[in-house]
Amino acid sequence: MKNIFFLILFTIFFSCNKEDNEPIKNSVGYIVGFDPPSVQCYPRIGYLFISENLKDTMLTYNVSDDTKKMPANILLNSNDTIYQIPEVCFQNYKSSPYFPISERYKYKVEISYSLTKETGMENYICTNDILWLNYKNINVISIKKNNIV
Repeated sequence: MKNIFFLILFTIFFSCNKEDNEPIKNSVGYIVGFDPPSVQCYPRIGYLFISENLKDTMLTYNVSDDTKKMPANILLNSNDTIYQIPEVCFQNYKSSPYFPISERYKYKVEISYSLTKETGMENYICTNDILWLNYKNINVISIKKNNIV
């Protein structure tokens, strides 16, 4: 009986999925756009993050307000608004997921994040939207404004 118990414990301990311990990564870059269906059909806005070296483009839903409002906030909790993005940045959502050129590189941030598991991804799709973004979905753990140029 004792051996069976240790065998079960051993099996549980070593059968843990390595994906469950997704490493935390850090990056500096820009919030440059949004997931168009999230603006039209859903309460939270998905934001596009592009790394400073332009090697990574990722999508996150957890740095917006719980309920969509304008101007749109970039924050991690209700007491730490980092940026407010004007409504004009979202007006072209039917044809482009990016902010206007004049606004695109205004929202520089430094983030810590982990990749979102596929089962936990928020893939917002509206039936009348043509644009669909297929970027890595991330869960932002920390975010702060980065004004260093």
